[in-house]
This record gives sequence, C-alpha cells and structure tokens, in this order.
Amino acid sequence: MIEVKNVSKSYGNFKVLKNISFTVHQGEIIGLLGPNGAGKTTTMRTLTGFLSYDEGSISIAGFNPESHPLETRRLIGYLPENPLLYEEQTIYEFLDFVARMKEIKEIASEITRVMEETDIAERKDQLISSLSRGFKQRVGFAAALLGNPAILILDEPTSGLDPNQVVEIRKLIKKMGEEKTIILSTHILPEVEEICQKVIVIDKGSIKAVDTIEELKNKTATEAVCLLKTDDMEKTRSILAKLDSVISYEEIEDGFSLTLDTLSNRNKVLKELVSGGVYEFQTPKVSLEEVFHELTLSEEEQA
Repeated sequence: MIEVKNVSKSYGNFKVLKNISFTVHQGEIIGLLGPNGAGKTTTMRTLTGFLSYDEGSISIAGFNPESHPLETRRLIGYLPENPLLYEEQTIYEFLDFVARMKEIKEIASEITRVMEETDIAERKDQLISSLSRGFKQRVGFAAALLGNPAILILDEPTSGLDPNQVVEIRKLIKKMGEEKTIILSTHILPEVEEICQKVIVIDKGSIKAVDTIEELKNKTATEAVCLLKTDDMEKTRSILAKLDSVISYEEIEDGFSLTLDTLSNRNKVLKELVSGGVYEFQTPKVSLEEVFHELTLSEEEQA
C-alpha cells in the first residue's frame, strides 16, 4: 500500500530525513514514533505530497505523490497536528467547502456519512469557533474522511486534548482502523500500545526500527534475567552450562535464575530446557518506554 525507499530531505545544509525506508501494508495501523524534532511530521508531509523530497522514492498504492498528486490525494486523508479550520463557518459549511475542494460528487450524502462516523451530526449547524478542542479535532477527522480515502495519515491527533477527549479520539481511530490503513504519528507511548499493530521508530531523521511492539521489546531487551522451575535440577544445570545465550545462572528454590544475553533468544533457550524437566519459565516485562529510550539514545549517552 505504502512503500518508502531511501528518502532524504534537507533544508539547506540540515538533513531532516536520512535515507529512510519502510513499508506499510493494507489494513495496518502503524505508529510513527519519535521524540520532538525526529522527522515525523516531515515524513508525513512527504507521503501526502505537501512536501517534496530530495532523493529516493515513495509509492502510494502504485502512485508517486510528486508525479501523481491528484491520484495520491484521493487515496489519503490527512489530519495535521493543527488542522486548518475556518472558525467563522458552521461544521456543515466547512465540510461542504472541503468537499467542493476535493471535487466530491455526492456532497450532501458524503457530508452526512462523515458527520455520522465522527459523531458530530447533531452539531452540524454550530459554529466551529464555539467547539471544544476535542470536537474541533473531530471536525478535522471528518474533513480527512471526505471522499472515503483508503489511507489516513494522522499527525499527533490527541495533542492538547484533555483525558476524556483523548479516550474518545482513540476510540474513533480504532473504529476507522477496521476499514482503513492508518499511519499515526505520536510521541505518546501508551497511545501506540493501545492503537497500533506495528511501530516505526524515527530519531534524528533516521529509521531506528520497524516491527511489532512485542518483537521490538524482545530485540532491544539485553541481559534479561529469567526464572525457571524444574523437576530435574541436575539435567537442567547440564543444559544451561552448554547454552551460549546463557551468560550466567544460579540455583534458587526448585529451579534457577539465569541471565540471557538478549530476550530475543528466550524461545530458543526454552526449547532446549523443556527436555530438562522445566515446567515454568518467567521472563521480565519490558516496557515500550524502555525500548524507545534504548533506540533513541545518543551515541554519547550509550558510551
């Protein structure tokens, strides 16, 4: 659905994106995760065609956003962090304006559809200036949904909302994700865990990781301390002594405490230990915060 290959973007001598590559498949909800200034918004703007890039290639369902901007924009609904809303208009007037800009044919029925999907139909005659931040965000969602695009690109969709509004917007995103491909930019880690199936971590313009949250936790966790219980202490001890992935181990009641070189080797180690009478194996829970911290550490901090 979306394929980005070796894309770079510079402002003068400052390189904002550095040869980034990733793929988003149809029906996925992807979290674009990174600290402020990492390149998230620039990435999204290049995908939508609102910003040109210097090198590489982007394909949106087979279309290049630079050479085929109209085809690309029909496929994408874009919600920027601060959507441009004409506050002197009513909700209906604004959506009518956007629908005409998008050259939508059945305007009235399409506006009705998106207002119902975003639960703003009852306020259609209300001025946008009188709406709460949460309802303004819903209007932005409705505008992005006009034309029924296959892809939604959402830039910090819950930024500045109160806790109740955040809950409602997240519900809306998950509802949309049942039918659409979504790229969600955020620096709010619990939001990613709640909504997204896969994560792209970007930092200082470079892609640090592309994977499911669970796999990221496994890959980045190092020297994981695990606990096991066994029916055969001697046999288990013999197996542990032969495993390269086990850095160290010590005997505890009914089993062993062992340190693995990385949590990603857990299944391989467990497969060997099952024959030694192991009946319980506990691994540490790694948080997404820990994963994010490790992936975005500067070289100086890692040293």
